Amino acid sequence: MADDVIPSERRLAIGLLAQPSLRHVARLAHDAEQRGYSAAFVAETVVRRDAVSAITAMALATTRLKIGSAAVNVYTRGAALLAVTWAALAEAAPGRTILGLGVGSASTLAVQGFDVSLPIARLREYTEAIRLLWSGEEVSYSGRCVTLDNAQLEVQPDPPPDIYYCVGGPQALRTAARQADGIVLDAFLSTGEVTRMIRQIHGAAASRFSGEIGTSLMVSIADDWRDAADRLRPTVASYISRFPELAREMGLSPELIAQITVTAETAGLAAAASLVDYDVVDALAVCGSPDRCRRRIEEYRTTGVTLPVLVPEPLSLERVLADLAPVPD
Repeated sequence: MADDVIPSERRLAIGLLAQPSLRHVARLAHDAEQRGYSAAFVAETVVRRDAVSAITAMALATTRLKIGSAAVNVYTRGAALLAVTWAALAEAAPGRTILGLGVGSASTLAVQGFDVSLPIARLREYTEAIRLLWSGEEVSYSGRCVTLDNAQLEVQPDPPPDIYYCVGGPQALRTAARQADGIVLDAFLSTGEVTRMIRQIHGAAASRFSGEIGTSLMVSIADDWRDAADRLRPTVASYISRFPELAREMGLSPELIAQITVTAETAGLAAAASLVDYDVVDALAVCGSPDRCRRRIEEYRTTGVTLPVLVPEPLSLERVLADLAPVPD
């Protein structure tokens, strides 16, 4: 079913964090398109598959679904490489590709030998340089993070892909409001925190931000919502302990964040997960029966989110795709 016949209040995207094999990714994208999903996003970290391979597989398996990264970072690839890569992806899926950019995590990037320096300047300069390169003209650009000397792409995307920022911090949100075509907020945010962030976005834009606003929603489906929440407690604990810069935006007390982080380091993830109460998981994620999950998704829509991005935990992947689809079986 085409995206333009899905009512705006029912639009959904699917997000893949722990990506399955490429053949499975292609099948999931095809199924998502048939079930009425508007978009599919893939994340990229050092311990999982790269985003470009997955996007390519999904692009070739679909004809209408929008496909993008959420996110690739602005450190491990140069601006010119990102520009030509997404120009090539746009050949496979013209008008359907999204370049989702993020800063990345300091701990994940450190494993690869990168320091997180000048993150907001990098986001801005990458965006400017990539858009110039997509014009097809020779580009010279001299910034603090990006330098181009008469660079020119042989592949010119028509139309150019949208650039989304996948961010959550105040300064990054302000930059996104001025630079990005769309925004996907981080995972594990309460509706209150999402409301606060969206107010920042609209307040920072020259006028009210008119681009897509998505938020990543971790989803776990089970008949008993506590069983569903149990599957996510280790993920919440891992997220807090591994990504402190993201945990600061979750609205949790600094004391709880510190306690979970120290426990994960000294006693292991299982012990840290035991500190994550059911109420915390319920506030930060979407858990329970399909009906309960739908109600929770609607709560996020009321904050101003225009595209909920459902990120299933592994055991819930097939059920989320089918049971929460915009077009029911």
